[in-house]
This record gives sequence, structure tokens and C-alpha cells, in this order.
Amino acid sequence: MQDGRMLTPVKILLLALLAAAVWYGWRFWRWQRRFREEIQRQMEEAAQPMPPRPAAAPAVPDPEIDDLAPCPVCGTYGVPGRVANCGRSDCPYPG
Repeated sequence: MQDGRMLTPVKILLLALLAAAVWYGWRFWRWQRRFREEIQRQMEEAAQPMPPRPAAAPAVPDPEIDDLAPCPVCGTYGVPGRVANCGRSDCPYPG
């Protein structure tokens, strides 16, 4: 007659499966708890009012930047007053 306290391969396998289920269940529970805490922290952070920003200084135009204008003959763009002759006979700019 077999003794009921003897470890058989089936009992060892079931014990291993039970241990794995407990282990992964514990890890999942910890992960879920951390996930909930992180979501809660993000929600609390999002609910905080934004600190006031300092007023931005008004934009001062750069004196070195000029607007470009198209040439009435060839259509290329250049800075008015500083455009050189493009080489065409009917170019209005000196060259």
C-alpha cells in the first residue's frame, strides 16, 4: 500500500505550478499597485495650476534683416537697393 505522504512527479508538478502562480500573481499585484500610484500621481500633477510665465519681451526687429522684393524682369528675389544686374539686357538694376 502506498503512503499518502510520498511525493510523486504529479504532486511535484502541481506544487511547482502553485508556486509559479503565487509568484506571478504577487508580481502582477505589485505592478498593478505601482501603475495605479503612477496614474494617481500624474492626475494630481495635472490638476495643479500652472505657474505663471514671465511676460515675454516684445519682439524687436533685427536691423540686419531686410525684406526681399522680386525683380520685375526676371522674377528673382533680392534686397531692394542692393540688387546687382542679372546680365539681361532689360534688367532695371545697375551692374
